[in-house]
Amino acid sequence: MAEIWVGYYRSHVLASLPKELLLEIIYRVALDPSELYPTSLIELSRTCRHLYHLIHHSAWASALWPRVFRARFDTDALYRRQLHRGYNYKDALRRRCAALAACHRLSQGDFHNLNIIDWEAIWSMISEHDERNVGHLVNHQVGPAAGAAFQLGRLCDRSYPVILPILSCLVNYDFSLSRFFTSPNSLVSQPLGQLAHDFEADTLLNDNDLITYGHDPLSSAFHLFFTTVFACHPALYTAIPQCAPIPLFPLSSQAMDVEFLRRQKKSLYPDHFVSEATQIEGDWMGYYSFKDDDADDDWWLDGPLRLTLRVVPFDENELIIESSRDAPFPWCHLRACPLTRFEGSGMDTVGAFTVTGLVDDTEDGQVTWEKTYVESGETWEYSGRFILPMGLCGRWGDEQYGGPWWIWKIGDTNTSSITSSSSSSLFTPPATTTGPTSTPTTATLTASTALITATPTLSK
Repeated sequence: MAEIWVGYYRSHVLASLPKELLLEIIYRVALDPSELYPTSLIELSRTCRHLYHLIHHSAWASALWPRVFRARFDTDALYRRQLHRGYNYKDALRRRCAALAACHRLSQGDFHNLNIIDWEAIWSMISEHDERNVGHLVNHQVGPAAGAAFQLGRLCDRSYPVILPILSCLVNYDFSLSRFFTSPNSLVSQPLGQLAHDFEADTLLNDNDLITYGHDPLSSAFHLFFTTVFACHPALYTAIPQCAPIPLFPLSSQAMDVEFLRRQKKSLYPDHFVSEATQIEGDWMGYYSFKDDDADDDWWLDGPLRLTLRVVPFDENELIIESSRDAPFPWCHLRACPLTRFEGSGMDTVGAFTVTGLVDDTEDGQVTWEKTYVESGETWEYSGRFILPMGLCGRWGDEQYGGPWWIWKIGDTNTSSITSSSSSSLFTPPATTTGPTSTPTTATLTASTALITATPTLSK
């Protein structure tokens, strides 16, 4: 469509047309589906002063650019979050298209673009995605560009927060992105493995005050750890007969609303706390990992674990406040009380356990709980955060013994609690599995099939 009008540019025939017809032509050029960035519209505006003023500075232009933006990117989140008032659509369009083009060039090997990519514009597209945005990210190779930035650039140290949440989201659309987190000598590369298992590695992520957007980067690293294991392990389902596939999650802007509120609007509600604590209720499934110091310091995967959690009052006489999920935005994510107590029960390869925990919204939704095995009475501490829609990720144990964990929601909150008798069948190996079915197993996370072993797990 744009090429049809190019022949008219030089003679300024367009400028002499009736205004109504001229505006219709401009709209057709502006909404050309073959162009992400409206290059033809920009060229059209340069043909004469009248068109330049009409397209860039007239009162009509204030309606043109929002329409150009809506034709290319999702806008439901902009309106729901009330960002559309005074929003500079033309500048946002320019920033996004420039960031996408830089990512595409970087993915093709032009590493001069590594330090000029506008990652904040990339995250805006992710956090506002409903239908269109992720398609642009995939088509412009944003995932491979972010992977290259993780491996090669200055972003490998204090600026991990820029990259990890982006990759954690996009791996749901391109599972091959896990290749950036593996190495020839180890299933999980040293940088990601350090974040996953070295408690002191948190300092790589916590000292950068310039990064104010994205999911919690450390939780994103834990999620990427498990996706890398499942993407790259040569025989995971053989090593763990009870192994269940991990899910991939389509993104939606509503799942990112809490992240947006904590990033942009928290100061506007001084008497309330931004919260997603009610999401803790429901049936969950997942895995946890640890390092075995007695086995050449290998990483081990255990699970799956299943648990059911429910919100409970702090006091027996206290009533549980009904969820405000049906309230309009942002009040559906605001609470006067910053603490939410929960409890539950579950089963893993070690045995049945109970859970008691707390969601602390004074710490941006920090989730902590104690997991106590029913038979042995052994207790382990877990801490983590929501990274919706992927679920909850964190660390368990301590500096001497522990590792990352990830759980995702699998059912409705009205499901009955899991008990030992009802859950044992969930962990029965397939009929083709040899050996006693009651023996729990784990798998070592090494790249060589010769080192894949199935052994009795330690309780955790």
